[in-house]
Amino acid sequence: MPSLLVWSIYFQLILVKLLPWSFSSPWSSTELSQVKRFFQKQFKPEKASSFSTALDEFIKNDLSLKKHIASIKYSLPDAEKKQLIHTLVWIATIDRVLTKKEELLLKYITVQLGIRLRVYHQTLRLFEFQNEKDYYEQSRRTQSAAASSNISLLKKAYKVLDIDASATDKEIKKAYRNLAKKYHPDRVFHQKEMAKTKFQTITAAYDLIKNERGFV
Repeated sequence: MPSLLVWSIYFQLILVKLLPWSFSSPWSSTELSQVKRFFQKQFKPEKASSFSTALDEFIKNDLSLKKHIASIKYSLPDAEKKQLIHTLVWIATIDRVLTKKEELLLKYITVQLGIRLRVYHQTLRLFEFQNEKDYYEQSRRTQSAAASSNISLLKKAYKVLDIDASATDKEIKKAYRNLAKKYHPDRVFHQKEMAKTKFQTITAAYDLIKNERGFV
């Protein structure tokens, strides 16, 4: 099992991820519950239980991050300190995002261990991740593109049903029924394949509008 120092920092990082507004001990029962739920979702039962036990031990002994760092600053060789920093960067970027608070915590640990920040920055380059600002900007753009695409599809759907976007739910249902009846493959014997394609397009358009509006 990892040393209590690694557990201490690991739990701090998880808490920063789950509760960005919290960064200190003592932890509340709500915070502890959230971290344990995180373990249950991310790991198999046996490992989740092991992590929860280590967390309880960590809390019971009131082991602070600052005390841990002070206790090993002069006892660990630089090579092991650098390996610890590597492990912590891996933990922080495992979700491919490095938040500002995670970055500040990692820098603080690096400096307190007596390691140059250059080593920390070199370690960062070994991992693939986005900083918090870029991540949220990309998410915003993705959501904006999805919304724009949905608007475009809705416009086409109304056009397929030959109705205006301002039509009532009742008018939409009526337009769909009329077109579905007109192009049902069982009614268009001479162009069955064309009718089948048209009928599927009409149904897809109707389903899109129905889901968007929320009517049955």
